[in-house]
Amino acid sequence: MKISFFVLATSFVALGCSSEPSGANLSDEKAEEAVVEGGNTLEILKNRLIEDAAGWTQDLSRSEGKELFLQNYFDDFSALGQETPFTEKAELTIGSWREIWSSEENPTPPTLKQVKGQVYQIIREDGIGFNIGVRSLELPNSRPLLLTAFIKLAASFDGETELTNVEFLKTYRKQGDLSTEVSLADLVDGILSGTRPDVEEQPEERFPNGPVGAKGSIRTVYVDEDIRIGAAPNAFQPEVTDYFVLQRQDVPLVEVE
Repeated sequence: MKISFFVLATSFVALGCSSEPSGANLSDEKAEEAVVEGGNTLEILKNRLIEDAAGWTQDLSRSEGKELFLQNYFDDFSALGQETPFTEKAELTIGSWREIWSSEENPTPPTLKQVKGQVYQIIREDGIGFNIGVRSLELPNSRPLLLTAFIKLAASFDGETELTNVEFLKTYRKQGDLSTEVSLADLVDGILSGTRPDVEEQPEERFPNGPVGAKGSIRTVYVDEDIRIGAAPNAFQPEVTDYFVLQRQDVPLVEVE
């Protein structure tokens, strides 16, 4: 069973629709529009993607319209990037990223909400990485308590199938958000070296009741060095494809949206 990159019990955010985006169904028009606008087709499409991503807000429900827009972007960028060898593109995955748009449904309970804009991923050169997400625990008669959840993962790139294979290894948690962190890379290095006692390893929750041990494969479109789009079957509805857009960013957001 293929597992979506950001799904399962400790997976992270889904972003829902709050306005009508501007850039779906672009495949038949993008070359002509690039000439009219006097710009590069990929750059125009990328700018529209970023603009549309900013118009969607966090929602616990799935939106078919949102899925369609992301699927169209995925297909358009796939067509534009066919000439670049997969092995070269896969190297771009290494580094720190922030999720700016997703079609995934948030499986967490209503009292534990994913904080918008606070979903990150880092992949190291050795293939070890982390999915990181800030959550707000809603308590009765009290201010929300911020928590940060971590999933350690191992990623490998298959040049024959052009898929990224992922296995979830461990889960961690820390009190508070990431506003005091200078760098995601430094944070992950501290976790792996054991110099971050504030980030505590959690009891093992193995798949399907938890993420540890779950494996999956992801199709990825590398827009450029700063933007990539992933697609993977949803863990609970394999017939549904989840899409997520990540933008390169190593410094966590200081202000929680």
